[in-house]
Amino acid sequence: MFGGSSEPGETPLSTAWRELIQEETNLKTGKNSLIPFFEQINWRKMTSEWERGYFFYTRISNKQLDELEVYEGVGWRDIMGSDDPSLAEVLRPVINKFLELSVTSNKL
Repeated sequence: MFGGSSEPGETPLSTAWRELIQEETNLKTGKNSLIPFFEQINWRKMTSEWERGYFFYTRISNKQLDELEVYEGVGWRDIMGSDDPSLAEVLRPVINKFLELSVTSNKL
């Protein structure tokens, strides 16, 4: 997962695209290829504020995955589902929703 904060006037989609495509990776894809699938509100201890998170997914080819470069953060890795012990608690509902969609829908 990649993420970031919105700049003034940005929509959630524009934020996701900027963060993923322009700042954090070398992935080449159109803004319309990012598909919203989940939204949540959480208390952020670090800032003592409520924070709304928007989650998007996109399909990428094996070639794109093989060539993926990560410019910010610590990189990426496989997770073994929402019960993966290394997964942050706040992300468990997001992973559950994604897995639910992938099993019950042709959207993914």
